[in-house]
Amino acid sequence: MTAQATEKLRFEGRSLSLCEEPLREYLSRLDNPPEFEVYSTALWRGYIGHWEIESARLYLNWLETFPSEADWKSTNGIRRVFHEASGPIFAHWYSGVLRCPEGKLLNYVHMGYASLYERDLWIGVEGGQVIWTRQVVNGESPDDEPAVYRLAGATRFQKGQ
Repeated sequence: MTAQATEKLRFEGRSLSLCEEPLREYLSRLDNPPEFEVYSTALWRGYIGHWEIESARLYLNWLETFPSEADWKSTNGIRRVFHEASGPIFAHWYSGVLRCPEGKLLNYVHMGYASLYERDLWIGVEGGQVIWTRQVVNGESPDDEPAVYRLAGATRFQKGQ
């Protein structure tokens, strides 16, 4: 599997990459979950969630989806999942650990979210409530590595493939 584009998280005034898919659990419980167009091997789920932690609660603010027309302009897809809402949506269904990589790349792995960065911010969530946070230092990278989450390569699908 190709390394995947991350979800986005706003936390304590910072914009972070989120190597977890909190919406996946909710979608798995739906009788007829919406289908999202897959246009890249780096985004098999077909959407990018924009999340925020506010007052120790996890919210989905925006769901970036890609329309079937090949114009590649993203649209807010929250209503495709939460029909009457436009956001923010309290993520009461989510319990688990959120991983936010930080710093420079130490080891690129061409699979899922397996690449290793200088630091990981781990955020424990239960029923949408943040119950703990922990910073883990994984090491130091050479000065020439970029300090961003990156994908080494992906294939974009054209309409009809």
